[in-house]
Amino acid sequence: MTDLWPDLDDGEVEIDIPNPDVNERCLRNVHPTHIHNGVLSSQVFTPSERDAGKRSTARNSLVSPKEHFEEFKSLGNDSEGVWAVDPTVIQNSDLRWVDDSESVTNPPAIKGHAYIDFRAPGMSRGKIKRSAREISRAATRSHPD
Repeated sequence: MTDLWPDLDDGEVEIDIPNPDVNERCLRNVHPTHIHNGVLSSQVFTPSERDAGKRSTARNSLVSPKEHFEEFKSLGNDSEGVWAVDPTVIQNSDLRWVDDSESVTNPPAIKGHAYIDFRAPGMSRGKIKRSAREISRAATRSHPD
């Protein structure tokens, strides 16, 4: 992992991976168009222009997959369900996972909000695509099961 990450905002904390005291999983709601022939698209974990390198997720230690799904849908978003991934997959992709649920500069609407940080210097489009593909291949459906 690089030491050249952008500084975190007040209230943001890099999530320690692995933390043996917590069975942490990274949760992501999946739009119905991001599943092709039963296979999760890498788009699920690829940051969009709007994300500015911070792909939105949630922490299952702070919100259950069911709660995350219901809250996401209550905000008017479409979701086929919630997929979960072991955060070591994120770390092994040379990315960091950041909890911003207590951020004072950008308070999220979602309980337990966190993001996968793709903003490392030198992060090429190819590296972003490969990392997103690795993460999506490791993700498993966690709600509804």
